[in-house]
Amino acid sequence: MANASNKRLKGLVKQLHRRYWPEFKAPVGFGRRVGPAGLRAGKQLDESVGLLIEGGDPGKRSWHGRLAYKIIALLRRGGCRWLKSQVVVWSEKRGVATAVDILGKSADGKTVFVLELKYCSHSTASTRRVYKAAHPATPRLRGMRLANSLFNHHQIQIRETLRLFKANYDPGPGVKIVAGVVVACGDGGVLFYKHGK
Repeated sequence: MANASNKRLKGLVKQLHRRYWPEFKAPVGFGRRVGPAGLRAGKQLDESVGLLIEGGDPGKRSWHGRLAYKIIALLRRGGCRWLKSQVVVWSEKRGVATAVDILGKSADGKTVFVLELKYCSHSTASTRRVYKAAHPATPRLRGMRLANSLFNHHQIQIRETLRLFKANYDPGPGVKIVAGVVVACGDGGVLFYKHGK
């Protein structure tokens, strides 16, 4: 990824993998998958959510189309009225770039939402149960006391994305920033985890 200076920037997730994340093994208790899996499934959901945000219609015949509508409904209930997808943020000094999956704003403009979208092919109940757990074979993040869990992977990613967002965009005086991770599950459930909690 490159910005206007044409300097080649590395993806944030690759940088975080090198620095913090050892090999990840799924924690015990996830159970069987109940939805499509893999990077392709995550990409399909990203595209459907992006299409919906941009005013298109992904339809409700596909699993990712139905889930995209649920995600947007959750955000609307949470106060998001203006939405934009895949907003690029970067740091030339760090040589890194990424995109805010979903950027939102409240109707009064006093709250900005910086959101990471994740997809898990397991059930909502299983995801909630083991999201903060680590496999005994890979218990800790590299150089940290934190559990090597999906929760901590995602929290570190949103923390760094938020840091890049603040360096690139000024939301204005008195504007509150709410950052968090939206976890869409294989059975159609949607969970939200606020950054720092």
